Amino acid sequence: MEVTLRNFNVIRLLAIALLCFLRIPPVMAQEKDPVELTQSDLFSLPNWRHRTVAIDGFVLGMSRAQALEIAEAKNLRLNPTGPGLTMRELRGPCSQARCSVGSGHGNWVGIDLFFDAEKVTKIEVGLSVDMDPEVKKVNVAQRFKGLTYQFFNHYSDTLREKILGSADRKRDNSMPRDTDHIAYVQYDYAHSGVVVHVTKGDEEPLDLSVDFFAPQ
Repeated sequence: MEVTLRNFNVIRLLAIALLCFLRIPPVMAQEKDPVELTQSDLFSLPNWRHRTVAIDGFVLGMSRAQALEIAEAKNLRLNPTGPGLTMRELRGPCSQARCSVGSGHGNWVGIDLFFDAEKVTKIEVGLSVDMDPEVKKVNVAQRFKGLTYQFFNHYSDTLREKILGSADRKRDNSMPRDTDHIAYVQYDYAHSGVVVHVTKGDEEPLDLSVDFFAPQ
């Protein structure tokens, strides 16, 4: 009788485990797949904060070698970025912690990659209202979809709060000092893996850049 009862309990536990597995929503198995912003509207996904972000093929967590392969396949170039670079460094392949992505004609496409231990740990997307038309045309944000497109191309604080929620306005210390007519601010959403940087003029936002990284 004891052996029979033990077998019954084992079967019951296996049945419960099988039922739990069958009830897992299919979306959970797909959340590991990156969301490509040029193909999907990231901010319209209900679970977007738990998704890995990809931008024009560049994915958080990929190696530098993989990023270089993606760039070559798309006729792009990773350009060294940062203060104090020599002419040799500027002309060579990017081995620095930050690389800007440029088109075959040299125009910045609005993407900067940040590396740590040869892995992409942050992807920054930026654009400006006074951007040259030829540069704006190749800016990756022009290919975003839906609500994500609106956020980047028609930014407002109201839209930011609608999508991301409220956040304290902070001085953006990565930018020059504020002036009487220009303020550099940032809004941190570390729990969502996003930091929003805005250059604000007297009447409207002038520049926007958004950092994507693993949620903290």
